[in-house]
Amino acid sequence: LEAGKSVYFPGKWHVWRQEKAARLAMQARFAERQAEDIERLERFVARFRYGTKSRQAQAKLKQIARIEKVRVEAPGAGRRTLGFEFLKPARSGRTVVEAERIDLSAGDKRLLEDAELVLERGEHVALIGPNGSGKTTLLEALVNGRVGRFGHGVELAYFSQHDVELDERGSVLECTMGATGLQRPQAQALLGRFLFSGWDDHEKKVVALSGGERRRLALALIVASGANFLVLDEPTNHLDLESREALEAALEAFPGTVLLVSHDRAVLDAVAERIVAIEDLSLRSYAGGWADYARVRAGEDAPPPPPPKESKPREAKSAPRITRPNELQQVETAIGERETELAELERKLAEDWSDVDTLAAHKAARDDLQTLLGRWEELFEAAQA
Repeated sequence: LEAGKSVYFPGKWHVWRQEKAARLAMQARFAERQAEDIERLERFVARFRYGTKSRQAQAKLKQIARIEKVRVEAPGAGRRTLGFEFLKPARSGRTVVEAERIDLSAGDKRLLEDAELVLERGEHVALIGPNGSGKTTLLEALVNGRVGRFGHGVELAYFSQHDVELDERGSVLECTMGATGLQRPQAQALLGRFLFSGWDDHEKKVVALSGGERRRLALALIVASGANFLVLDEPTNHLDLESREALEAALEAFPGTVLLVSHDRAVLDAVAERIVAIEDLSLRSYAGGWADYARVRAGEDAPPPPPPKESKPREAKSAPRITRPNELQQVETAIGERETELAELERKLAEDWSDVDTLAAHKAARDDLQTLLGRWEELFEAAQA
């Protein structure tokens, strides 16, 4: 559901991510072309509005109005995403966490037996396993000190998928200032980056926050914590696509150590440099991200790159030229036809801007129109000379 409309994407979650990214790129290109068309038409109007071509200028004004009526908004315009900019952390010792002979259970169910886990400074590691295999239990045991030990200079920040721990005695702003040590202006700026804007949001009691708001506030506190070891359990839950991608980019660039649990394959591929999988009550390490892990598990080698396709020389598109004596008039007629065609195509795109065939037809008609307009200006200048 987006902007009051439902958009259908076939396939699974990661397929939807890829398809949506492609559609957004297409939408951005179309919005850019519309903006260029409006700018070009406005230049024409400014030049000829009060001259001999005032009638054509008025027609261009009507064309601008038609484009504005069906104008496609650039993706992300008017939307706000979370501002993930981690503080540069202090340098920890080489070994960040070391745990041996890990034995964990959930009730009568054995989760891990005699397992071991070692993370070194700067590693970005994803912990994966089936639901109920013990991922969250292991993270909590590490964070609470029940298993393993931290290295020298390790400063930990933990994000839990279940219960976000916040100081609920005061307001959102008071909680932020107390947890981060920031002064009021800096704390307000941080909250603004996480969509807590204005007096009402800042003074809202922490105890009254919704689940999604609590997670956003917890992420804000982690970003400003200065920790050099991030332990994150499903941090992208309840985030929109743009905020997920912002978090991916920030974690990928984070110079400290990351231990991450996520069901989002895009996050795993973007962030993880090593996979630790819970298998047969043990922890097994795989180099690379999710795709590398999946290939190893499938017993397949990395596919070879496809052979380069022979590039065929593109035929230069000949500009539509008219060489008869009344060429200026005929160019004007052709311009009118192209403008009518564009108006109809833009009406269709207003209903479905992702239609590939209509977009291609619109681009071709628009390119022809620009060529014709260039020719018209040449002929008009020659006639005035």
